[in-house]
Amino acid sequence: MLWLPKARLVATLRHQGLDWLEDPSNQNAAFERVRWRRLMPLLAAEGLTTDQIGLSIRRLQRAHEAMRHLRDSDYATQGGAVDWHQGAYVSIDWDRLDAPPDVRVRVLAAVLAQFSPSDVPVRLAQIETASTHFERPGADALTLGDCVLEGDGHGRGLVITREPGRNGLPDAPVTAGSKVIWDRRFEIIVDASLDGPLIVRALGGQAWASLKRRYARSKSMMPQRAAVTLPSLWRGEELIAVPHLAGLDAILAGPRANDVSLVRFVFNGEDVAATSGMCSEN
Repeated sequence: MLWLPKARLVATLRHQGLDWLEDPSNQNAAFERVRWRRLMPLLAAEGLTTDQIGLSIRRLQRAHEAMRHLRDSDYATQGGAVDWHQGAYVSIDWDRLDAPPDVRVRVLAAVLAQFSPSDVPVRLAQIETASTHFERPGADALTLGDCVLEGDGHGRGLVITREPGRNGLPDAPVTAGSKVIWDRRFEIIVDASLDGPLIVRALGGQAWASLKRRYARSKSMMPQRAAVTLPSLWRGEELIAVPHLAGLDAILAGPRANDVSLVRFVFNGEDVAATSGMCSEN
């Protein structure tokens, strides 16, 4: 109702025989809104009336809704521009996203909201700054929303990985026949027949280095920054499963019985597939 003059509201109330309350703070110049209100006659004299401000607000609202619809209509893939790699990391190919810069910002915000482990959304101003930053070739990596953002060096693509943090990612004990949400990204479901005690943790640098040595001949590898943050299932010091890396060895998909998996790693409602997230290491 910002575009309605106070006199019109008062007249409407009087016509209906209704009373109203006046907020004393509306006369207190310590508040910014009061100072702006006192400037309105001067702004109106220069052509910036309350009607024009109201019209601008409605236009901005329509533009916001249009961009939100465009973003949400297919933001999960954006015509192939966004690849989730089933939660291992996210890559964005801006060349495939034929949209103005503000839509790019909204898409990046939506991706971070889905991928970031934080319950607190990243501020839009920070995302706008990051988007502009990566338009420059050779831009340095940034940390945002507990994620690491890296450009492709040419301003045409972006890779987003989970930031391990100083204390590493959380460990989550899980019992047979139960499930646990890990890092807000994955649901791990364990069959009742799988012996414990079991724990879900990030793969980590040491285990990743060991797998790289074991499968050194493989042509397909996960980017290291993403690999060390992959969810993995352990029994003590024994690595039970890393489904994202099952393309290296089927045993990493986890134990099976009667051709049925005894452990499931689910991202965004879908089971992590044996070959998901694999790409040439750089």
